[in-house]
Amino acid sequence: PVRLLRPVASVVPPPTVTTGTVTGLVLQSGTSTPIPGATVEVIELAGYTVKTSVKTDSAGRYIFPTLSAGQYDIRVQQTGYKTNISYNVTVLAAQTVNLNLPLAIANLYIIKGNVRDITG
Repeated sequence: PVRLLRPVASVVPPPTVTTGTVTGLVLQSGTSTPIPGATVEVIELAGYTVKTSVKTDSAGRYIFPTLSAGQYDIRVQQTGYKTNISYNVTVLAAQTVNLNLPLAIANLYIIKGNVRDITG
């Protein structure tokens, strides 16, 4: 006698996602003017070290597509602007955090005077 075997479906669990995304715009405070070329850094709270950094594009956009789930500070800097830090940003697995970061124009100082060569 011939016995027919039924195929057994194997169930493979989907891969576990352990990362999330942080994205947004860097804009001049109080306006919708984008700030291209700004440095955006992700800072790990344990040890307070920079985990990764990116520069904003011409539209002021940035993205960190694969951050491990956890809490971070997000710091943005650009010459001519005050540094801005968003504290305790929570990144959840398989989630996107939309975080727009405003930068205020830094105070500018004009120094007047004369320069002399005193080396001889």
